[in-house]
Amino acid sequence: MKLRSYLPSFENVGLALLAAVLLILAFPDFELWFLAWFALVPLLWAIERQSHCVYACALLGWIFGTAFFFGTCWWLTYAPIHYAAMPWPLAYFLIFTACLGAGIFPAIFAAILAILLRRFGSWAFLAAPFVWVFSEFLRYWMIGNNWNAIGYSQAFTFSDSSPIILIGNLTCSLVRVGGLLSAGFLIVLCNSSIALSSTGRSRQSYILSGSLFFVFLLWMGLYLVLYPPMLDSRARGIAATVAIQPNVPMSGMDSVKSDQYRNNQVKVAEAEIKSLNVS
Repeated sequence: MKLRSYLPSFENVGLALLAAVLLILAFPDFELWFLAWFALVPLLWAIERQSHCVYACALLGWIFGTAFFFGTCWWLTYAPIHYAAMPWPLAYFLIFTACLGAGIFPAIFAAILAILLRRFGSWAFLAAPFVWVFSEFLRYWMIGNNWNAIGYSQAFTFSDSSPIILIGNLTCSLVRVGGLLSAGFLIVLCNSSIALSSTGRSRQSYILSGSLFFVFLLWMGLYLVLYPPMLDSRARGIAATVAIQPNVPMSGMDSVKSDQYRNNQVKVAEAEIKSLNVS
């Protein structure tokens, strides 16, 4: 009975897993980048509902982190399965084990946020962006790996199918100033503002959360006016480069197919160079 008090409820586990799925969809191969702007809301709800037990919240963060990292890094099993002849159950087990380790850092985020929620109530959601950035930096500092930081989800914002190009301008301009973690800060700020407005008990929570995010966007809009976004680099006289990353299958290749892929990469590079009007 005592052990049960340290475990999160099934409903909150479901919310944490829902947040993980939404964030997975914001990354390749799905690239639904806009989901990242509210993907963490279910996790924040779960932490707020479970904040009476810090251990349970840490477990929620661990479940979320493990599911997210496994859902975005499962493809790493390809090399050991196909080149090291490793049995696929063992390959997936090893990746899952690594994801369990990476999941510790979202667990730290959840535990710290739970402590703040117990002390300050729903207003603690305003601290979520700071705690999240701390957890991502801690992961990079301790293990030297910051794969799939939430800011990376916006890498495909400028795709042709992007419906809201302004968000891409805001995010990429922010990265120019504060790096990847600043983009993550903005994304989590949006998530925490939604969580605060939906769980707050007073009208002030709606006003404050909306005002904070609006002021931040207003500041970024002013920055865009003063400093044009990355896409305008040619007009600003900044040197442009072309980098082509080959998308080559990891199996079924022969010399003929290899030549075809290489020739295609050359054509793509030449076409991009011509589009830049480089003499």
